[in-house]
Amino acid sequence: MTTKRRFGKLGGNVAYHGYQSFQAGEVTPEEAHQIGIETAKRMWGDDYEIVVTTHLNTANIHNHIVVNSVSFRTGRKFENHISDHYKLREISDEVCREHGKTVLENAPFYGGDKAYWVRKSGRVPHKDMLRHDVDEALACV
Repeated sequence: MTTKRRFGKLGGNVAYHGYQSFQAGEVTPEEAHQIGIETAKRMWGDDYEIVVTTHLNTANIHNHIVVNSVSFRTGRKFENHISDHYKLREISDEVCREHGKTVLENAPFYGGDKAYWVRKSGRVPHKDMLRHDVDEALACV
């Protein structure tokens, strides 16, 4: 929050969250953590405050990566577009391959349901507006 106050960017998202998981038995906690740090550095460089935590509470070791939405160096907001989700996955896969870890090839990408969060905030998602317009147009035919 200090970074956000410094640059006058208190609105919007506070931080963004990503995760990185490994096949059961494939990594030690130390290896997983190192891979998480390398992934975060390649994705965000040295411009954003990032926390990488390595969790051991499931059958497979996994990292949670949390990034401040405002750069402490430039004050630039990280917008977190869907292209950033793909980029993070590409970087994660690259780092994992370099460390000899398994990567899920051609796995479907799940970007979450943005429409759910838009509705929850009381707004109307773009796809709902489009659906309404198409239904109205079809009713006129």
